[in-house]
Order: sequence, then structure tokens, then C-alpha cells
Amino acid sequence: MLIDFHTHAFPDRLAEKAISKLSASGDISNFGNGTIADLLAHMDGYKVDRAVILNIATNPRQQTNVNDFAIEINTNSKCSISQNSTKQSNTLQRLYALGSLNPDSDRIAAEAKRIADAGIRGIKIHPDYVSCAIDDPKFDAVFKACIDNNLFVVSHSGWDFISPDFIHCTPERILRVLAKFPELRFIAAHMGANRLWDETERLLIGKN
Repeated sequence: MLIDFHTHAFPDRLAEKAISKLSASGDISNFGNGTIADLLAHMDGYKVDRAVILNIATNPRQQTNVNDFAIEINTNSKCSISQNSTKQSNTLQRLYALGSLNPDSDRIAAEAKRIADAGIRGIKIHPDYVSCAIDDPKFDAVFKACIDNNLFVVSHSGWDFISPDFIHCTPERILRVLAKFPELRFIAAHMGANRLWDETERLLIGKN
């Protein structure tokens, strides 16, 4: 089975604008249109069985809508596959969407419980997009809510073109988070920290 753990997609009404903005900001040509249908088509083309969609609430106003979209994806991405030998039908889920929590929201705890109750298993955060370092106390409420609701955290880690002069999630900062929240299930995306390979090897390899 082939699983792509790091994908992005947007609601159809927002996809064109979002992809155009990201492509322009990073000066990178896009290979898809950012919709769920296009992601599934790429999965079929490359024989990917499952994909995890990482959603990001870049401001408090987006938090509810982003998580509604994640819940909708998880609800609607199941399809029936007939089993010829037994003439039975199994339900297969191909897409698994994560939610997101914004450190400036005043509904972090309630929203964490809502998405956990809806079956979401984890959240994605992007410290560069919220202009908040991963070890800033503002993120404490997010991490506590995730621990309380058994949600894992995926964080963009290392350099990003949106903040080229200041890296909000470095291996050193990740270590501080792990020391403060030892129960937190934390995934540092981009192999520990994008473009900070030496620091990742020195500080993170072997850690939880």
C-alpha cells in the first residue's frame, strides 16, 4: 500500500485563488489545480492508495471553516468496493483530512474536542503562516488541547518561502516543545526541518 502523508487541497470555490497565490509567492509552477478531484486523479495516476490532506487555519476566522472542510472530506471520501469472491461490499476511505487549530483563536479547546469527536485524528499547523514561533507560549493551548483530545500534531518545520528571513520552527525550538509537552505526538514535516539538515541530524534524530 502506498500512502502520501503530505498533500493539500482546497474547497472548489477557493482552489483557483489559493493555488495562484501560492504559486506566485513561491515562484513555483503548480502541477494541479488544488481541488479534491484533481488530487484523486493524481493519486490514480501514480497508484497512490491513500492520502492525508493537511489543512491550515492561518487565522482564527478560518478555524471553523477549515475544520468543517476536513470533516466533510472524511465523510465523503469513502467508496464501496465489491468483493467478487464473497459478493460483499467493503467501504474504503482514500482521503484522510487533518484539522487545524490557530494559536490566536479563543475556541481552541472547544474546537479540538469538536474535531476529535468528528473522528479527525490530528491537526496541521504552520508557524510561518501565523507568524508565531513553535515554542512561543501562544501555542501552549494548542498543544494542551491536542494532548487532552488525543490528537497528533503535524507542523511545517524549517525554511519556508513565506518567511525567508525568519524560521519559526527550527530543530532547537522543536526540542523545547518536546521538553515542555512530553506527551505530545509531534511530527516535524519536511524531514525534521526543511534546509536545516545538519541541525536536524544533531538535535532531532532519536528524539520522540
